[in-house]
Amino acid sequence: MKIKRLLANILLITLILNSTVAFANSRTVAEQYGYDDARKYVLQEYRRGADGSEIPIKPNFPSDKEIEDDYEYELSRLTQRNIERFIKEYLIGYEEGYKGIREQLFGSEGEGSVPEVELNYAKSLGESMGEIYGYDDYYNNVKSNWSKSIPSNSKVTSMFNLNMETSQYRSGFLAEFRTYFKKAYEEAYEYALLNIKDVIIGSAVTNGKELGHVLGSIYGDKDYFEGKSNNYKRDIPSDNSIVRDYLLNRTLDEYRAGFINGFKLGYEEGYNDAYYNSFKGAVESGRHAGELKGELMATKDYIENKAMDWSRHKLPSSSMTNEYGLIYLSNVYRDSFLNSFWVGFAEKYEEVYKGLINEQVSEKIAYGIVPISGGRISSPDNSIAVEIHKGTFYNDIALSIERVLGDGYGVDESRYILASDIYNIQLSNPSQNMNNSNQISISMEYYGKNDGGIYKWVDNKWCYVSSLIGADLTVININPNTLRQGDNLYRILIDKNYDILTDIRSHWAKEEINTLVRRSIITGYPDYTFKPDRNINRAEFLALLSRVYHWQLPKSTKNINSFTDYESFGAATQLISYGIDAGYILGYDDNTFRANQAISYKEVEIIMGRVLNDSSFKWHDTSAKMLYDKQIRSKGYNNMDNKITRAEVAYMLYILNEWRY
Repeated sequence: MKIKRLLANILLITLILNSTVAFANSRTVAEQYGYDDARKYVLQEYRRGADGSEIPIKPNFPSDKEIEDDYEYELSRLTQRNIERFIKEYLIGYEEGYKGIREQLFGSEGEGSVPEVELNYAKSLGESMGEIYGYDDYYNNVKSNWSKSIPSNSKVTSMFNLNMETSQYRSGFLAEFRTYFKKAYEEAYEYALLNIKDVIIGSAVTNGKELGHVLGSIYGDKDYFEGKSNNYKRDIPSDNSIVRDYLLNRTLDEYRAGFINGFKLGYEEGYNDAYYNSFKGAVESGRHAGELKGELMATKDYIENKAMDWSRHKLPSSSMTNEYGLIYLSNVYRDSFLNSFWVGFAEKYEEVYKGLINEQVSEKIAYGIVPISGGRISSPDNSIAVEIHKGTFYNDIALSIERVLGDGYGVDESRYILASDIYNIQLSNPSQNMNNSNQISISMEYYGKNDGGIYKWVDNKWCYVSSLIGADLTVININPNTLRQGDNLYRILIDKNYDILTDIRSHWAKEEINTLVRRSIITGYPDYTFKPDRNINRAEFLALLSRVYHWQLPKSTKNINSFTDYESFGAATQLISYGIDAGYILGYDDNTFRANQAISYKEVEIIMGRVLNDSSFKWHDTSAKMLYDKQIRSKGYNNMDNKITRAEVAYMLYILNEWRY
């Protein structure tokens, strides 16, 4: 059989191999995606018939929006900063892939050319035929003259069907063939002069085997990519075809027989090697692609606190075919690639996830003894630190910081964004003695805005602790007695509902008001103001007490129906009913309650004594602390019948209850 499809098949196989996914260990996952997408695009245009002028030298990069749409699944849970990084790396890979495949197809200057095909086939064919003709001329007593013996360019073109190729390729092939024919012819002729006939005949097997290996390799590749079974006999040439195609009819009978046997051996070997290597290439590419994706998904799942389960990411074959450009390849290549992909994915996913868990466990606990002179202890990952100042405790204490694995502490994710892990701070102080006026500082790594802060797990919910936001840290200063025996859980949350109250930015009670707002105890007005210096009425005061002390309001309010102004209570009806029933607040002698009347310092003092069940409670204690800490003098000093302000109530409730946090 003639080898007239030899070069056409070489070109076809080269194109197919160049369109497969090739992964470079040095590329990031995003760069690899861009690299592959660019190659797929250029190859699609090339197969459509586009030439070098239609496919620009510089790529038309996809927009950020197009990249985000194409990789919506991969980017769905990444931060904006990481999305921007992904896009930047994607575009780097896209440019590399575009330029690489375009140069293969059209050359570096954009002039039309076919993909560069290895010309070692021309070398092998030229050497083998030159050797045959050199021996043949010697044994036929023809004077050595390679230029007369070499087939004409038209003969070589016809023999190897080079008319199917471009003129550029054809010229390169003929020049290569001519060079190696001449060299092999002269060496063979000289060798024949100096060696006996049996030795010459022995070289026939080698020559035949080399040429057979070339042709067998082509058909091995071809059968694999066309999805055919491994069968080297399917297209092997007959003896007559070998004699005719390689012009063996003029050679010695012994040489011809040796050549044919060697050709068949080489064809079988080349066919099987190529078939297996094509399969191996698909397996290796698929496995490598799976490992890259498995590493990415394992890291993603770990960061998002999802259980280790690689199978949640398994996609239909159709999706994988589109994602990795397998549509242009045979079913057998596609199946080999996909099977190996999921093997590599599963193994790498579990390896990376377990590695992250082990790393996490090794960084789980920090422990130390803090002397009476004070000290600082940081978590192993440096995400949180506790600083105790000298004189806070009167004896050495033990302190531990433990990173809590898993999250059994519910968060309303419609309102909050998780911005850190949970850390459990435990303090052991056997003497129970401390200087509670010395504050303990807790700092946590944070790079966000003022809508974030440190929260503590109190009464089965996350409660905001007044936080100072810095450039890369947020800090809370707490009283030592708030670090109770047992668990003290802290984390950073971002409050999506956080609104800045515009009229408290420079107010003396800013931190206290802001903290109670973040705890949903007090609210501002619709215009984002708090009006801190406005007086608070009796109903509003009861509303704050209800939120601070978690009152369970009654359904029946018959106990307050006797008040003559009952109809004016509105939304405060249940609050007033609860306050009256509990004995916290009373009506006036004229049988009115006056819900909208501003409340006095004296009334607040009486009510708080009842709520706290502390008859010794005095407003003076709060106003004295306010004067000392804030340099603000309460009007209660002048007359306890004066009316208390909203800011003063917020300050009082903050300092009375901060021990709980």
